[in-house]
Amino acid sequence: MHILLTDQDDYIYGYDNNNNIKIVSLHISEINLKKHNNSLNFNLEYIDPKERIINLDNLHSKLCNTNRLVSMSDILALLSGAKIYAEKERLIYYFRIVISRDKHNYVLSDRYTIFSMSTIKKFNINVSPVYMEYLCCNNKIDILEYLQRNNRLESSKGYIQNDNTLVDKISKMKHIKVLEFLKNIGLPLKYSSWALYFASYEGHIDVLEWWKQSGLELKYDERVLRYALRNASEQGHINVLEWWKNSGLPLIYSEFILNRASEKGRINVLEWWKNSGLPLKYDAEALYWASYYGHINVLEWWKNSGLHLKYDKNALKYASGNDHINVLEWWKNSGLPLKYDESILNYASENGHINVLEWWKNSGLHLKYDKNALKCASKYASGNDHINVLEWWKNSGLPLKYDESILNYASENGHINVLEWWKNSGLPLKYDKNVLKYASKFTSTKVLSWWKNSGLPLKYPTISTYLYIKFCI
Repeated sequence: MHILLTDQDDYIYGYDNNNNIKIVSLHISEINLKKHNNSLNFNLEYIDPKERIINLDNLHSKLCNTNRLVSMSDILALLSGAKIYAEKERLIYYFRIVISRDKHNYVLSDRYTIFSMSTIKKFNINVSPVYMEYLCCNNKIDILEYLQRNNRLESSKGYIQNDNTLVDKISKMKHIKVLEFLKNIGLPLKYSSWALYFASYEGHIDVLEWWKQSGLELKYDERVLRYALRNASEQGHINVLEWWKNSGLPLIYSEFILNRASEKGRINVLEWWKNSGLPLKYDAEALYWASYYGHINVLEWWKNSGLHLKYDKNALKYASGNDHINVLEWWKNSGLPLKYDESILNYASENGHINVLEWWKNSGLHLKYDKNALKCASKYASGNDHINVLEWWKNSGLPLKYDESILNYASENGHINVLEWWKNSGLPLKYDKNVLKYASKFTSTKVLSWWKNSGLPLKYPTISTYLYIKFCI
């Protein structure tokens, strides 16, 4: 006889009377075994999903590289592991009684759910720590209360009392009745400041309120509180922010709160903080992140907020580098003093944004750029986008600024296409003996071969470089 555990797909995990784990699968057509493979803590040999009967000799579990005997309750942990909370559809919910005369013929009972009251009574299932965790994290309050009334929790009370994460997990899952149950069974509960953090992160106001009214010590530290308020702000959980404000607890937060809300485009959060009566903390990164991600509505909110605006050159720099023409237009028309330097065109060139370069050229604003614009285009030229940038600069009518580092960086990074473009550009070529030293840093000899065959006069940094190129390339 076997006792077999099965999920809702009837993929069956079992062990025999000697408590030796075996894996059995019956009538499993249309089941993707690879999917299950990814969710378990042991490896299965690949089996064609079309097979209907599996030879047990070909299926041996590797239970976390141990051969120790395990009990029925242990198998729950071994099969699910860390996935128990993240992927509920793959939990082990059922078991069957299976009688087999040999390896290929089976008689199956009906499926019994491990969370059924009738199953608990009929089979007298051992309430192991793993099973207890299953009950708590699946909100099976009726079974928990039944087991408590019948003194069936004694073997698990030590686990409840000593587990450092169970209560935190239950807070995250919003199982208030389970929290109340654990509180009322008279055991000192172990939990951490993450209980309040998880409830805040998930937006569980009723869980936060339960903790406040529970009479239990509210555990939180500066780091967790910062995380709680930050995540509430970035996710738009106004109700969580309101709860913390009204909790009577001292609030700890930094400029990161409003910066993060600006980054995520949370106008409602910005408005809440402005009207909260709490001290407002923010810096130049608020407008920087709004510009970086193209949030025009956030930029408009800050402009009209009546608050002192803090911003620096990074706002226009990263709008340029991220191809946000609409943000550049907003800043130009905002009436605010514009802060920028040479890095705006350098960054646009580095990222291959010709439309941004064109916008700046036609904007009527003072153009600031230096030799790094062409150097960035040459250094990061991994495809045609950057060749097009070089072509744009050549045809822009703007004075070109560059030096020997242009061809040095192209050689060092193996950009033959850039070297070829410069050779054929008709522009004065600037390079010195160091260009071959940079070319030698590339992992293959193709750059040195290009220079040797380019027809350009070469300047050798050393005699050995000359001999190597002449006789070995």
